[in-house]
Amino acid sequence: MYKTSNVAMKLSVSFLMH
Repeated sequence: MYKTSNVAMKLSVSFLMH
């Protein structure tokens, strides 16, 4: 379950960085 949270966070960061 922790991995999913990490992926979501990374996606959020990628969206913000874009």
